[in-house]
Amino acid sequence: MKRILHLSIILLIGSLACQPPKNSSPVGDSAPVQTKITLIPSQQINLSSTFTGSKINIGATTSSLTIRLKRPTTLDIATVWPKTSIVRVILVAEIDGEKFQCVGQASGGIREDKNGNEITEYSLIYHLPVQMINGTAKRIGETAKTSFKGFISLELLSGTAIKTTLLVAETEEKPAPIIQVHHSVTFDAVTAAQEASGDNILSLSHTSTGSNRAVCATNGNSVSTGVASTSMTYDGTGMAEQWDNAPFGTFFGHAGYSLAGQSTGAQTVTSTLASTVDEHVLGVISMKGVDQSTPIGTPNSATGSGASATVTVTGTTSDGLVVSGMFSGWNGATAGANETERWEEIVSSAVTGAGNTQAGSDGGVMTHDRVSTGFASDWGIGAVEFKAAAGGAPSTRRRMSVTR
Repeated sequence: MKRILHLSIILLIGSLACQPPKNSSPVGDSAPVQTKITLIPSQQINLSSTFTGSKINIGATTSSLTIRLKRPTTLDIATVWPKTSIVRVILVAEIDGEKFQCVGQASGGIREDKNGNEITEYSLIYHLPVQMINGTAKRIGETAKTSFKGFISLELLSGTAIKTTLLVAETEEKPAPIIQVHHSVTFDAVTAAQEASGDNILSLSHTSTGSNRAVCATNGNSVSTGVASTSMTYDGTGMAEQWDNAPFGTFFGHAGYSLAGQSTGAQTVTSTLASTVDEHVLGVISMKGVDQSTPIGTPNSATGSGASATVTVTGTTSDGLVVSGMFSGWNGATAGANETERWEEIVSSAVTGAGNTQAGSDGGVMTHDRVSTGFASDWGIGAVEFKAAAGGAPSTRRRMSVTR
């Protein structure tokens, strides 16, 4: 009897330990920030060519880099940023000499948002890669051997010199998010970024590892009339467009892309839109164990309005991985049943982009649920399954958790 009781206790503890976490957190989430490090104090900047800040030591669990600049307005006579002056904005995390960066671009002049109000700030946020390393989720800084530094750079691409105010240039630190692994096509890494009141080009550095690699990148945008996505590239290679919902709900656009066999290491992913927008988000999810000749199934997409964005991918397989991307006028989103939210970008509490994954064995119904209404209730969603390579890992379900 004692042996049976002892065994029951062991099995109960083991069962509890293997349960998926109730509050898994994606890249770009709103979990409490542990530490902030200032890269450059707030100051006025006169930019005639290039401005590069000093390299600052940053924490191993740095989750994001942020920069905010003043835009010209009718009442702000101190800011001089002509419409013809275009500035490239770069956020850089340098690990052991290798650069991971996010690049945005902004033209000057007075700009109005969808409500006709003058836009007072430009912002760019880079959520650094989180990847699986030996079965454990790690922030990119946790892999540093000698150094991990952050800095910003501004480049005047065209036009006359500008005068603006650097409002914020800082990092945030959070533990790596909880990751679940339970299928042959295995989640590898995730990176995301957002830009407000920029132009139409946003790029970030993403890193991929492992064999039989594939990647899914999705973007979203908002402006007075949502614009189409013109291209997505990975390390200069064009990705295949799987859907492009633009415009939907008048103000929004959303597209998804895929690529198999992408390069390993830190590579640039670039999202290019048809014209200038108010908000632009980009999320990248890479996988390994993907069939290289037929990497994906049939994609599906939908648009609508309300509290849930849903699309169904048909013909899913037990060893596959379904990846979705969503963009909406919401203020935050959560993942549906049997899904894991990998990234989330909330811009100005007005629009949200997010990316989820689900095991193919769970049926292919992908859902993003609204937290609260931001600018509007409209949403666009797309999803596609990534197929397992022949001879891949067994399909037995396995769950793994790491503390965020």
